[in-house]
Amino acid sequence: MVDLCVRAYRNVLLEAPATGWIATAHGVDAAVETSDIFAEFGDMPQFTLHSLDMTVEVMRTSACAALLPSRYAERFARLDFMEHIPEQSLPVWACYHHTRKTDQIIKDTLDWIEQGFHRLQLSKFGKFFADIAQKWF
Repeated sequence: MVDLCVRAYRNVLLEAPATGWIATAHGVDAAVETSDIFAEFGDMPQFTLHSLDMTVEVMRTSACAALLPSRYAERFARLDFMEHIPEQSLPVWACYHHTRKTDQIIKDTLDWIEQGFHRLQLSKFGKFFADIAQKWF
């Protein structure tokens, strides 16, 4: 298991303060359950969208905040994280049937995922993931 870091972001180019929030139907919704975004903006989001790209597009023209994976949000210069809302960590798991634990395709896939985390400079998680993969193979 590795962790995916999620933070609350807002559009810094809009002069108005963030007035609501956008929920993403898939991906980071587990972080919403424990986020301080409720205390900031209330229980109900102004929008519920189905992709991170759509969320960022709506953030471009609205005064809404959203929970986004940190590595994803770093691509957008106009997004700034809201320091007073703590970062959340979501587990990322590799699941497969027990009969395939010696399968080379599974091992290659886990190696590919680990390399992806290394490319994102998440070496501490990559090492953790490699340690787990080592125990299974």
